[in-house]
Amino acid sequence: MLNETAEGETIGESQHAARRLRDYRNEDYRDFWKGDRKALLHDMEAGVVAELAPKEPGWFFDVGAGHGRLLPLYAREDRRIVLVDYAMNLLQTAKSSNDKGNIHYVVADAYHLPFRPETFSGGLSIRAFHHMEDPGAFLAELARVTRAGAEILVEYSNKRNLLRVLRRGAAAFRREHECYSGMLFGTHPAHFERLCRDAGLRVVMNRGLGSFERLWKSGRFPTGIVRFAERFAGRLLGPMGLEPLHFSRLRKTGR
Repeated sequence: MLNETAEGETIGESQHAARRLRDYRNEDYRDFWKGDRKALLHDMEAGVVAELAPKEPGWFFDVGAGHGRLLPLYAREDRRIVLVDYAMNLLQTAKSSNDKGNIHYVVADAYHLPFRPETFSGGLSIRAFHHMEDPGAFLAELARVTRAGAEILVEYSNKRNLLRVLRRGAAAFRREHECYSGMLFGTHPAHFERLCRDAGLRVVMNRGLGSFERLWKSGRFPTGIVRFAERFAGRLLGPMGLEPLHFSRLRKTGR
């Protein structure tokens, strides 16, 4: 059983040796995406991923791929794709509906990817970073297996978003990787950029999501209005680092 950390605790440099993992081996992650609200969130998230995901051909990774939810967005004939997840059951689900020869499935710990240095010409990791107790080590591992000059798309939970600023005040501005509860973490954008620099990665573009999709749940706003508001906020508040979900395109500097 995973040990839980109290809400608000910051994960410091001295705790790098203890790398717990969010374990989905006994869960069906497809259940998380059921319902109209989650379908809307998936559609909007897929739009951001399609825009920011690396476009280069060659070897491409998806770390934390789960059941292959985003695979149709980056699967191409000129790529050899590797879906990585700690949960074999999720990868088996992905393979059951995507069994092409250029798609490979690897069960692995995200802190110890079983690939040679500079293997991949691009990749992404969506909805995995906010489960990382040691985000610096995770980014360093993504950088290790990526070629110099190649790009990676990483999504994380932004603790300095407008909604959280209103609720938590000054606590939302602390430049840290903060444990919300269990294995769920929020990260300040400035702290994320510092971790990227330490790993040899540079942020080249940001987008955001999540400020308005909750309005649709209230039933007071049509889907079209919420989609428009999300697109507008994502391009305005996203680069400012004020959206709950933050998508960063990173480039390996070669350092």
